[in-house]
Amino acid sequence: MKKHKNTILFFSIYAILLALINILVFTIFKPWQITSEICIFDFWFSYAFMTLAFLLQMSSIFLYDKKTGLNAVFFGLPLSIVSLIYFVIEAFFALLFMILSAFAVETPTVLVSVLQILLLGIFAVIFIISLLTKNAVTAIEKNQKQKVQTIRFMVDDLDLIIASIHNEKVQKEVIALQEDIRYSDPMSTPETQGYDEKLKMFISMINDALSSPDSEQVILTYVNQARLVVKQRNNRIRSAK
Repeated sequence: MKKHKNTILFFSIYAILLALINILVFTIFKPWQITSEICIFDFWFSYAFMTLAFLLQMSSIFLYDKKTGLNAVFFGLPLSIVSLIYFVIEAFFALLFMILSAFAVETPTVLVSVLQILLLGIFAVIFIISLLTKNAVTAIEKNQKQKVQTIRFMVDDLDLIIASIHNEKVQKEVIALQEDIRYSDPMSTPETQGYDEKLKMFISMINDALSSPDSEQVILTYVNQARLVVKQRNNRIRSAK
């Protein structure tokens, strides 16, 4: 509900700004009084591109991804800032051409159209590059997140096992295993996949051993073997760097 309210407020602000721009434009320039066909074209062409630039600037705000915290950027500048710069430049030229049209100055149509189309084209290229960059960064971060999840899941599984162990000595050993895993390199790579699978297997075996008659000795055996695997995993990562 709060998100919808914020969205409505956001659109309301931009709608008010757009209304104010239109009131000023039509009050000051009075396009219905322009008689020259060239000036009429220049005015409405410039007005249309200025409005488009305003709408693009508004739309760029929504390119921020709240889940990942990522924004579409171009050379370090958020796309919302780049679109604002584009709007300011476009508005400057559009207002210039509209002023000339209002005073019946026939600016070459080619200049009016090509200049503003060129500005839009440059912004379109920046827009596409920014989105591609954002998507690439998102994919990398997603891949990185997936690579560290394996270790985090093991630590979480050991939390449940530790809570089920009542023997203090055994519990301390399992906690030591958990700390070894917690502070090992969290990145899972093709080189560590075999070690990760072994660790998951030992954690599963430790969990299954909780219900066995000689659980304490069995768990200690599995814990020692698992801690050895963690050391081997760490050594493999260090040698791969």
